[in-house]
Amino acid sequence: PVIKDSIDILIEQRAEQTFNSTIFAGLRFGSSKVSVERALKNKKNKYYSFTEIPIQVPVNDNVREVVIRDYDALYYNGQLASLELYSNETSLYNAIATMFAAKYGETKQNNWTYSNCEIAVKRGERVLYSSAANSWLASAQDMYYASFGGSSTKSLTTDPYYLVLSYKDFRLLALIERQKEIKDSLEYVKRL
Repeated sequence: PVIKDSIDILIEQRAEQTFNSTIFAGLRFGSSKVSVERALKNKKNKYYSFTEIPIQVPVNDNVREVVIRDYDALYYNGQLASLELYSNETSLYNAIATMFAAKYGETKQNNWTYSNCEIAVKRGERVLYSSAANSWLASAQDMYYASFGGSSTKSLTTDPYYLVLSYKDFRLLALIERQKEIKDSLEYVKRL
């Protein structure tokens, strides 16, 4: 027989529970696009709105900030289905994971799976900048594009990782996938 520890038992119990609470900044799964943008595009300059939301986390006897700098959201018929928040403070990975464990319960690998959703704290990897074109960077340490998940930026960093806070609603994501399958089928029928 497989011997389960108390955290394994908690994970199994959580997988049968339905999550029905706020996920971030008062948002819930199913929130409208307008309310998501209002909550997350909280800073403005004269040219555009941008995200800069600090989350205070305890680190030993101090309090530090994980600053949310960007996000990706997926919607199904205007309802929030998935939200990924990005931050540069990878050094605070363990602190934010501990804070999430206090909110959502103990788990393993910083992943909280409920019957209807998944919440995770993870590290994303940045795209390596090719320094072959720029000889002045050839002898320096590895440089990475400072964007979250791509190379669509001109700024560089030496940090190969970034922090991701991920929230996924299984039902709405399945509906998005189903909608995509129907669209692909209709396009296939048109081609025939």
